[in-house]
Amino acid sequence: MSVLEIGCAEGELGKKVKEKYQLEYYGFEISQDVIQAMTVLDGVFRLADQVSEERKFDLIMSFHVLEHISDLSAVIVDWKHWLKPNGIVILEVPNNAGHPWVEDDNNPEHIHQFGMSSIAALLQRHGFIIKMMSTGFFESPSYTDSIRLVAELALSRKDKQDSLIEAIRKTIHEPFDVFCVGGDFKNYIEPIMPHLNVISLFDNDAMKKEMGGKPVILFENEKNEQRPILIASIRYEEQIRDELLQKKVSLNNIYYLSDILLGVNSNG
Repeated sequence: MSVLEIGCAEGELGKKVKEKYQLEYYGFEISQDVIQAMTVLDGVFRLADQVSEERKFDLIMSFHVLEHISDLSAVIVDWKHWLKPNGIVILEVPNNAGHPWVEDDNNPEHIHQFGMSSIAALLQRHGFIIKMMSTGFFESPSYTDSIRLVAELALSRKDKQDSLIEAIRKTIHEPFDVFCVGGDFKNYIEPIMPHLNVISLFDNDAMKKEMGGKPVILFENEKNEQRPILIASIRYEEQIRDELLQKKVSLNNIYYLSDILLGVNSNG
């Protein structure tokens, strides 16, 4: 595992972490503390250009740094370049003024004051998704209330679709039919229909004529020809399953969109 701490100071946190875990721990520090940090960490950078294009990190941490930085966008863009695709960011900043008795943070070294919504919006605007966020973290007597959040890079639209296509193909290994073309179908199945080997679309609503370039028809066993059936409705999956079982469809041929979305590789 490789870690990058933004604003590592003299490297005390990294030193303690390295004593407990086997990992690569790097720092980013612009002050003279970099001299001491270099003696205890695996490497310390003073400029963004010093981080090579090939070097990526599993974890980037930043504790009480962003409030000091004028060009926030440039910093967050750098983090995106340095983070591995499945990496995470742990970030902490003062919550508003940082103390419940103070309305505004007038520390001259602090350029920005964040609330939960503003720090989340900053990361989301640059392609991160927030996995966890909370307040009440102690930094010092001056900053008894800090926001801490965990974020990761959001998948692109193509990456999201590719992941869903792969999950469906791993679950259903042959041409299949789909039952129910409601909201769940339109969210998950219709956008990737060209990449799936879907033969027939079934629905109990005869008013639905076509979806994804295929006609929507009422279910009949002879039209299904014993192919696997994906129930593309979370709300009505049990009702549809019971209906299919009454029509002598094998339980082993019934698959659920809910299982695929939850990563459950089972059917029936």
